[in-house]
Amino acid sequence: MIGFSLDERARLSIELALTATSNDALLLEQQDATAKRLGMTGAEIDIARQGSSFEFLTSRAIALALATTEEDRAKRRASAAKAGIDEQTRADIEKLATAFAGPPQKEAGIDESRLKVTAASRPSLQPHVAVASHTRETTPVSNPHQTLARK
Repeated sequence: MIGFSLDERARLSIELALTATSNDALLLEQQDATAKRLGMTGAEIDIARQGSSFEFLTSRAIALALATTEEDRAKRRASAAKAGIDEQTRADIEKLATAFAGPPQKEAGIDESRLKVTAASRPSLQPHVAVASHTRETTPVSNPHQTLARK
């Protein structure tokens, strides 16, 4: 079985998930720039901010980092182990999660509402649609700043 490496890309994916509801525009811009430098696509950034990944082992690592109770953490730790993430790496993931969580917001763990990401809480998760004025057809675009060229 191939091992999982908590490399810079995996760490950033976890960070994106843990800070998804942040109102810190500078932090989000820096994360986006780092992600692009590491070769992550917009879809990979968005799914990480939703608490998952297209890569199975990275999604298990993110799930472990997002655990909110000790019971949930134990289940996710077991799932990560079964997927092939070794004990030291699992411990490192939990340390990373603790570093981003800050002081506990609840007796059982961090405030779960900080970890829930919806299209309403993150406008960047809403689909972007551009309207071609000469045809009135809608066309999904990946970049909300992109304009449609006239045909």
